[in-house]
Amino acid sequence: MDIWQAIVLGIVQGMTEFLPVSSSAHLIIFPWLFDWETSSVSFDTSLHLGTMTAVVVYFRSEIVKMIRAIPVALANPIGLLTGRGGSEADPERAADARLGLLIVIATLPGVILGLLFEDTVNEIFHTEENSDRAIATIAFMLIAVGIVLYVAERVSTRTRTMPGLRWLDA
Repeated sequence: MDIWQAIVLGIVQGMTEFLPVSSSAHLIIFPWLFDWETSSVSFDTSLHLGTMTAVVVYFRSEIVKMIRAIPVALANPIGLLTGRGGSEADPERAADARLGLLIVIATLPGVILGLLFEDTVNEIFHTEENSDRAIATIAFMLIAVGIVLYVAERVSTRTRTMPGLRWLDA
């Protein structure tokens, strides 16, 4: 991979990370589309670490607030998640604790699925002999998720505010 390909993939990563599309899928599609050498897992990981660093820097004050609110979250996690508890003395800290808990809950399914299917994902997406299968799988999943997001947007009748989020919404 030459420097220009790396720059293009970095731009693709930056543009797709915050859209409701898979930036990882695009890092596989672009080299296939332009007949470039497949990027290594370590290169893709480096791009994701760069994105994560940017997110941490951008949201650093919110992250610090959530970290400082950990004692509130540990004192009454169920109450915070159900809206029947928290810190009446410091409602802002309770809101920060609740947000932190919701982020942890939202992260768990991805972590669990990633650990369970790590070998399968590596076999399908990170071996040269399966590149056509990987592209077909990616294309199907991008279309399927796009349809689900479109239907969810059309069916949804309300907008939820932060205090109105439930743990199932996470």
